[in-house]
Amino acid sequence: MHLIRLAEELEDYVRDKGVEFTEDGYPIFTEEMLLKEMPEGLCPIGNTYYVKDKSKYLLVSFCNDEIIYKKLFSLKNNIDSYREYMGFGGFDLSPRINADVNMQRFNLLLNKLADAYLALNGVKIMPNFRTGCNETFGVLSVYPKNSWYCVGALGCGKGRIKINDFYLRQKLIITNPDMLIYYGKVKPEYASVIEEFGVHYKVFADFQRVSRGKKVA
Repeated sequence: MHLIRLAEELEDYVRDKGVEFTEDGYPIFTEEMLLKEMPEGLCPIGNTYYVKDKSKYLLVSFCNDEIIYKKLFSLKNNIDSYREYMGFGGFDLSPRINADVNMQRFNLLLNKLADAYLALNGVKIMPNFRTGCNETFGVLSVYPKNSWYCVGALGCGKGRIKINDFYLRQKLIITNPDMLIYYGKVKPEYASVIEEFGVHYKVFADFQRVSRGKKVA
């Protein structure tokens, strides 16, 4: 199935269930769809075998796009596996900031449509804080103010400290989050911005660090 066809099918399903959409075409999430509860840990979607009590873990998809594609195309068949977790941290199909802005928007749309599908089928969503360039920041308007967000920090921000600092500040103003839950090590530069805004955050070790017994700083 082509990605565009998948997006069309998901949009039809979500609209038929009565979900409203923004003017930009993104599904709007209600408070009831979202998770605002601290997990015991974060579990990557490609390495679920090491988690014993899934009901205490937040499932996340901070991984290679190829893995995410497979998960997107198997949503209906694997819905029960998502329900085993406390919640899901949102799909993370990459809206790379250097890519064509229409491609960025499409990837974000597909992420949100898939998240909405899961939410409508009994899976609590903790919104993914990921965006592309600043022209895509409208996607954050689909969530209520003061939501909790899941943030992937693996390999991000290399050589782009100033632009990422600027983006982070904009996103914090738009969302006014109650909590940011980080997967991976947070750079001190970004931690200081979060603290400047008075936002609570918690850092969880990524799978590689957990498997190697490393600590998160």
